[in-house]
Amino acid sequence: MFGRRSGQMTRLGLTPGPRDPVDPDEREMAIRNAAYYRSFRIIRAYSITLVLAIPLWQDLGLPIPRQSWMVAFLLLAFVGVTLPQAVILWTEPDVPEESRV
Repeated sequence: MFGRRSGQMTRLGLTPGPRDPVDPDEREMAIRNAAYYRSFRIIRAYSITLVLAIPLWQDLGLPIPRQSWMVAFLLLAFVGVTLPQAVILWTEPDVPEESRV
């Protein structure tokens, strides 16, 4: 054979299969979705500010190096990727309440 198989096939029907232990539960999914919602509000505000700043700077006739625009857009891309996890780390307690004494 071409490789070892685990013996479990992927379920393609509508019946739910066994839950994978590494999949997030409902609480973790709710936390993740809330973090994405919060971070995308911040990203949306930054994007709108950036889009409105470009014509404003051009109308004022101020010279802007091309590298500054590149830095601004790269910052937007970096924040878009890392901000949801950062929001989770900022808002969630380090130790779950169940384990506190």
